[in-house]
Amino acid sequence: MTTEFLEAIYDAVRELRPSTLDRLVTTLRSEEGGPQCVNNLAISLPQREQREVLAKLASAWKSASETCPKELVAGAVESAAFAIQIQTKAEICWSGPISSLQGFRSTPEVFRDLISGATNSAVVLSFSVGEVEQLRLSLESAIQRGVSIQMILEDFNVFTQESWSTRFAALGPLVLGQASILVWPVAKRRQFEGRVFGSMHVKCLIVDQKAMLLTSANWTGAAMQDNMELGIVLRDPELVGSVVQHLEFLVTSGILVEHLR
Repeated sequence: MTTEFLEAIYDAVRELRPSTLDRLVTTLRSEEGGPQCVNNLAISLPQREQREVLAKLASAWKSASETCPKELVAGAVESAAFAIQIQTKAEICWSGPISSLQGFRSTPEVFRDLISGATNSAVVLSFSVGEVEQLRLSLESAIQRGVSIQMILEDFNVFTQESWSTRFAALGPLVLGQASILVWPVAKRRQFEGRVFGSMHVKCLIVDQKAMLLTSANWTGAAMQDNMELGIVLRDPELVGSVVQHLEFLVTSGILVEHLR
């Protein structure tokens, strides 16, 4: 491979949307995979910037040698994508109106991907809980794989001064029965003139103590489908581990307790 070809592969991995990058790898591994197939994929895309990146890749491939094995090119693309992901350690996710200039993955896509990849543990923190079928199914699948699920949720609405725990039913019987559900007791919060102050307002997902999604999105259909929501995925075991340790302290000190069902 020439330097120009390698640079074109690197640019494609950096600039293409994740879904388009997946389509590129599938195209390269197809029976007809080759420079012309890459050009055909480029033509099918609505975003000019994405088309230009793929056209550059196809051109560099032709210049290097059309006989360069497609399997080698596919492997190079996948290797570059993995290396960049490890090097970056962070990823932005977004829900709401999208821009052709950015390749952000959607919030529910990142939630599903992280939960599906969990091997040991997953911790979900959310202020509000609603019915989100695909995320619930991801949790159920993780439970069936033997993954330990812990959910830290808000069970009291400080605005109406009423219990909110009935909302937990949206998680479904399997999750309610198998997951550890923790809450912040009203008795542990500041109270003044008969009112309770302070909410468990964190929105977060921690997987295997290695990756963490910090997001503005609650575990609700509105957050996943309708709202503008922004989040960031951090893949830094040391940083994520420090958050896990803090949550463990909140449990051992009695600030977070098991929800009585």
